[in-house]
Amino acid sequence: MASPKTLLRPLFRDPRAEGACLHKISGRLYCTQKSLWKLNWFLRDFGYDPDLLGRDEVDEKALLGLTGVLRTSRKSLAGRVFLNLDAFAPSSEWEFISKDAREGVLAGGSHDL
Repeated sequence: MASPKTLLRPLFRDPRAEGACLHKISGRLYCTQKSLWKLNWFLRDFGYDPDLLGRDEVDEKALLGLTGVLRTSRKSLAGRVFLNLDAFAPSSEWEFISKDAREGVLAGGSHDL
């Protein structure tokens, strides 16, 4: 039997690009305790409404305008390329995360969004 999961398709704006350069990241979120804990952490870091978060509610309208930093990497497996979400943090930590990426802290390189 397959594990319950939900599909996520958020859009992210690249702050370094001029205009409205959007990146779409598609992925599955398995409904395990650990995955849901990570989603809670992600939403908190990106400034999601703490009251809704405390009630374990996700309101699509409240997701609009959240801000934060993502670190991604590309991995190849069996001829297919996958985009991995390696890290996320509040916007205030952009300089720290960007510095790590410039210095090659992640093996295989990284892409900050």
